[in-house]
Amino acid sequence: MKDEANTDVLELIGTQAKFRGLAAGCAYAEGFCRLGGYQRGLAGRVLP
Repeated sequence: MKDEANTDVLELIGTQAKFRGLAAGCAYAEGFCRLGGYQRGLAGRVLP
């Protein structure tokens, strides 16, 4: 990325982790979102 867009990827990752850390009350943090299980608990047929 440094050659293509003059951007340091590691610096971007660190800045985002610091920003999320501020919201969480620590130095660094990661953000996750929970995804539901694919086709979990189907009661009927999926295909005809």
